[in-house]
Amino acid sequence: MLDNLHVLPSQKGKGIGRKLVRDIACWCDRDYPNKGLYLWVFEQNLPARRFYDRLGGVVVGEANWNAPDGTAVKEIRYARKNSAELIAAT
Repeated sequence: MLDNLHVLPSQKGKGIGRKLVRDIACWCDRDYPNKGLYLWVFEQNLPARRFYDRLGGVVVGEANWNAPDGTAVKEIRYARKNSAELIAAT
């Protein structure tokens, strides 16, 4: 599972996010071959969702995360069944 991925707004569009995803996918493929990879994204985070869509992520679930202020925030689960495919996509 990839828990968080953040790139400074001033650094977006420079390939940093793709490199970070590729690095974690390589680690997963090396240490956990054929196990895949997933991550949760806030539903309202449209730029992140578009990024994962472009990488071929597939929406496989939804859940509510309870924020510290007590509100429920909807999350979307993206997955790739095969880390090697994700490496190829980056």
